[in-house]
Amino acid sequence: MNSETHSAVVDPGQFAHVETWVFDLDNTIYAARHSVFDQIDVRMGSFIAGFLELEPEAARKVQKDYFRTHGTTLRGLMVNHQIDPEDFLEYVHDIDVSRIPPNPDLDAALHKLAGRKVIFTNGSTKHALNVLGQLGVADHFDGIFDIAAADFVPKPEPGPY
Repeated sequence: MNSETHSAVVDPGQFAHVETWVFDLDNTIYAARHSVFDQIDVRMGSFIAGFLELEPEAARKVQKDYFRTHGTTLRGLMVNHQIDPEDFLEYVHDIDVSRIPPNPDLDAALHKLAGRKVIFTNGSTKHALNVLGQLGVADHFDGIFDIAAADFVPKPEPGPY
């Protein structure tokens, strides 16, 4: 068998020394193929277009520029336009998470991992809970460290870690 045709079986006991597991959310705890973050991306562009009164193409340019310059589009909007981050997060996370199927394999794998499990996300707690609930794994997590808990300083900046 080659690495593309099977999954490695890992003994969970190898990780018994790990006290805390930190998981990313979007396009990590669920597969990117479910296009959930694509919805967020579109909604960010829509928010910017409305807020800054821009055409969609210009809004997309601002969105991507802020992401590259500030680590998140939200951070760029906060620095350059003093927006209320909660309004932005509420708007961009108003998406359809039903595209994510429940994941019993992930549920079983998380069950085998000893130690605390935490989600660390540049999104909101509400969004994380929606995604984790859809996956059927929310009960495995002891906490969510979201962008608000990070004082809106996005990962991978060292401060939130």
